[in-house]
Amino acid sequence: MNTRSISFRLVAWYAGLLTGIFVLLCALLYLDLRLFLENDLRQSQSRRTRQIANTLLAHVKQTGEPYVASQTKDWYEPEINDRFIRITRVDGTLVYASAAPKDGSFNPAEVPTPSSSPKTEYWRKLKLSGGKPC
Repeated sequence: MNTRSISFRLVAWYAGLLTGIFVLLCALLYLDLRLFLENDLRQSQSRRTRQIANTLLAHVKQTGEPYVASQTKDWYEPEINDRFIRITRVDGTLVYASAAPKDGSFNPAEVPTPSSSPKTEYWRKLKLSGGKPC
């Protein structure tokens, strides 16, 4: 095989070009899938937050905080589903915090508390609509 021949050079360029295109498409697919999965996770967590707020926290004055904590544990089972749920009052005091997940993937005590001015989508919607967070 003559590496100086035109056919060898064309095949090498073609193979290199296909490899480059393949690597570029794989990188784009990876980034797009990553963004999609992060966005989907963010939306599902936001939906879960709205469900807890609309079903449990909307009636906290009638039912009481211990009821909210027990119902959150029973309905959402964060430990079994390897999730973490923390419910705090507006002043930052704790109402409910889930225990360590079943798989031990993280320590709930090490999960940082959010800043005093929540910037989640749910809070923005509440502020825009004139609603008050519980």
